Amino acid sequence: MAGSESNVVVNGTQVSFLEANCEEIPEFLGERYGKIAKRLDLSYNQLRVTVG
Repeated sequence: MAGSESNVVVNGTQVSFLEANCEEIPEFLGERYGKIAKRLDLSYNQLRVTVG
């Protein structure tokens, strides 16, 4: 995984994981922020598939 928790910004119920060059959504995002997140911003990553 290219990204790390240092790429995470939380603002209220928005979780942003920016410029991490990830090809898939890291599990730690759901584990740590899944209960508070209403909006997830994955801008400037390398996501290929969003099915799962």
